[in-house]
Amino acid sequence: MKIITQTGADLNSKLKLVNRFLKKYQVGLLLKRCNAYKSKGFSVISVFEYLLSGKSMLSFGPNNFKPSRRLYLEIMKVGVPMLIFQLLNSLTMGITNFLAAGFGDAAVAALGIVNRVMSLASMLIFGFLKGYQPFLGYNVSAGNRDRANVATRAVLIWGSVYCLIASALLICFRQSILIGFSQNDAQVVAIGSLALVVNALAFLGMGYQTMYGTRFLAMGQGKEGGMISISRQGAFFLPLVAILTLGFGLTGLIMVQPLADLCSIIMVVILVKKERTGRRVPDQTVGEV
Repeated sequence: MKIITQTGADLNSKLKLVNRFLKKYQVGLLLKRCNAYKSKGFSVISVFEYLLSGKSMLSFGPNNFKPSRRLYLEIMKVGVPMLIFQLLNSLTMGITNFLAAGFGDAAVAALGIVNRVMSLASMLIFGFLKGYQPFLGYNVSAGNRDRANVATRAVLIWGSVYCLIASALLICFRQSILIGFSQNDAQVVAIGSLALVVNALAFLGMGYQTMYGTRFLAMGQGKEGGMISISRQGAFFLPLVAILTLGFGLTGLIMVQPLADLCSIIMVVILVKKERTGRRVPDQTVGEV
């Protein structure tokens, strides 16, 4: 497969043309904001330029467009749960920041730091899953279940080991991390230390939870995958944030995400157990993992 190349000279040339246009016609605040993100769009343009150039192994044209209800439903099974997950993720961050504002600037800063640190720690897990999901789908479709089983075990083991190491590092170096982000604000460090410890403990099950969520979606089990996608940041988070924040104040708000993670992990264990005992028999399976 060929690699799509994009040289710095080509990119700079395109960026200069865009800058000239914006300066010449003074398009206003909206396009100024678009100008800040213009470089991100060139990657997409380069991909489509390559695909439509005729050099790609894939061909595109009106004759290739054959709408299929079954195909669209299969795509939606995977796409909709992921879309909901992303929307709920943004929603929960907004709710957390809004509620934290009622407890002062230190609470907002501390929880904001913890959210960013935990998001950074999660990136490697999602990197594992980006490679695991298509690999699993291809091998299950080809009937190579042994290879799919090996991949599932490998991702589960390496993901769990990574979560264990990451959690230990976050707990051991929590004060150093918070001091580095907060310029040694004692109140921010105190609030953030508690939040980082409980979130790091909940992170221990992140690999297991996300791996099986991805596995269900990759195998077309939209119901199970969808339940996992909306549970952590939706079905569990939203009731907990209302109950715990009203009942326990800032401490309750700090405990919301870890408890939502714990509830989600328990639900994943139940779904996996049901599948293994044959209560849920999918159309395509990778066997007992």
